[in-house]
Amino acid sequence: MSEGTQYVGKTLAEMNAMFPNAGTGEFSIGGKLWPGLSKLIEEAGEVMQVAGKLIGSEGRTDHWSGNLDTALIEELGDLAAAMEFFVLANGLDMAAIGARRERKLETFRRWHEGEPA
Repeated sequence: MSEGTQYVGKTLAEMNAMFPNAGTGEFSIGGKLWPGLSKLIEEAGEVMQVAGKLIGSEGRTDHWSGNLDTALIEELGDLAAAMEFFVLANGLDMAAIGARRERKLETFRRWHEGEPA
């Protein structure tokens, strides 16, 4: 069984049984409706907060709140975990997401090399 397929086609009752320590929020980890969505949004916001500090400090990583290199690595890792959890917990198509990721990454590479958008 490939990763994440154990969630595909499950009823709400079956999903609830798989996550017995469900939270009370519908969109939280353990919730019943799009579980993990609130955590995904929270972690994305934390990445944006660090990015804003980098922009505000003109790219310097020495910041009064701490080292922004470390913060960025930690928050990107947290965001990656939240994304993976969200995809798996909601039975989303990993292959389709991966294919889209590859196409978008190639676009970003072309832009970085100077090709027009």
